[in-house]
Formats: sequence, C-alpha cells, structure tokens
Amino acid sequence: QGLPSGYLMTQIAAKVWMVSGCADEQTSADVSDVMSFGLPTDVGPGGAGGACTSAMAHKVTQNKQWAWGELLSEMRTDLRVKKYTQIPQLSSSYNLSLSEPVNFKAETVPVEKTKALLIGINYVGHAQGVLSGCH
Repeated sequence: QGLPSGYLMTQIAAKVWMVSGCADEQTSADVSDVMSFGLPTDVGPGGAGGACTSAMAHKVTQNKQWAWGELLSEMRTDLRVKKYTQIPQLSSSYNLSLSEPVNFKAETVPVEKTKALLIGINYVGHAQGVLSGCH
C-alpha cells in the first residue's frame, strides 16, 4: 500500500541514501584488484574489494556533478562492460527524484557536523558471498 508522502522524513531526521551492490536475488561480486576500475591512486591501496563500491568510487572521484539516476546508470554500465551481472540498487529515506544532484555534504552544514558512512559487507561462510580481500 505504501507510506504517505514525506512519512519517512518525519521519522528519520537525516537524508539517508543506500546503494546496494545488487538486486535482492543477486550476489555482489568481489574484484581481485579494484584499481582495474581506473580509481585514482589516493582512493586506497588497491587489492580486493567490491565491484559496486569500485564502480561508485570511480564515478564520484571524477570531477563531475552527478544526478542520482545518472550515477546509478553509469555504475551499471561500468559493471556490465566489465562482465559483472549484478545490478546496483538505490534506496532512500525520503522520496528521492533521480534527477536530484548527488551531494554527500549539505552546503548549510558545518564540516564538523557532516557524517558519511560507506560500508562493505563480507558474508563469511557464505559460498558465494565471501569477499576474499576483507578481514
């Protein structure tokens, strides 16, 4: 039936975006060398990591203002070109327009009050979900 428009924003006092690595019926892939996504050297040490995370990092480190729909589409294209079958998904704590600019820091919020969190999940013991580069 769905929730009333604006309901989640009255219940959650933050703008939350979640990009999952794949659709529910899929498994997110591991990458043996994330630098194969063309990431800048200052993004991290390289090595194993998530394919979706690498695709997102590759796009957001480009000097471009992305809209959510465009970013998601470009991530999916990068993964498809590299022969990954997973399809990243976007969820949000409010009614998000896919034409809304991706902005991880609100202009009106002081830097010391800004928080961002990027989580990679390792499914230990799961035959298809274990990320070999995670500890």
